[in-house]
Amino acid sequence: MSLAPAALDPARRRRTLLAMCIGQGMILLYNTIVSVILPAIQRGQRGTRSASR
Repeated sequence: MSLAPAALDPARRRRTLLAMCIGQGMILLYNTIVSVILPAIQRGQRGTRSASR
């Protein structure tokens, strides 16, 4: 039994779209956090190493 895309319930299609949008938003947020925090971590590591020498 296979369902054609047009045969799917409209509410199910909306839930699927919502889940995909939320997932994409989470990926975008994660990438932003990583892009911002990595340079700060690198600066912190250099500061710690030079202070201990």
